[in-house]
Amino acid sequence: MTTAPHRPFTILREADVIEDLPNLYGGEGTISARYFRFDQTPTPANFVIFDIPPGASEGVHTHPHAGPNAYDEYYYVMDGEGEMTLDGTCVPIRAGDNIHAPLGVAHGVRNSLQDRSLRIFLTYIQR
Repeated sequence: MTTAPHRPFTILREADVIEDLPNLYGGEGTISARYFRFDQTPTPANFVIFDIPPGASEGVHTHPHAGPNAYDEYYYVMDGEGEMTLDGTCVPIRAGDNIHAPLGVAHGVRNSLQDRSLRIFLTYIQR
């Protein structure tokens, strides 16, 4: 029996990593997420794509300063429009925006469109 040679790279396909997240952080509806978890690699940074349907949201939440959920998060809006709550302030967001949600800051995002999904590329970095 032969084994495949070890490759120094990893390829993950978006269609292979889809998860449905109902009521994420107490939000409304179900968000379709694509988590890109790279096996056998260090993961201080993680990547996920959110498809947030009309009217759905990621609930407002805060990441603690220590522990396994101590993340800084960077939201890049790939497509659509919405609103983001950051430290109690609601701001409009749209394609091309990049939003930093640091540790300890309450944040959440909502799709404000009636006719299409809000698509976000999220990088979260373990501290």
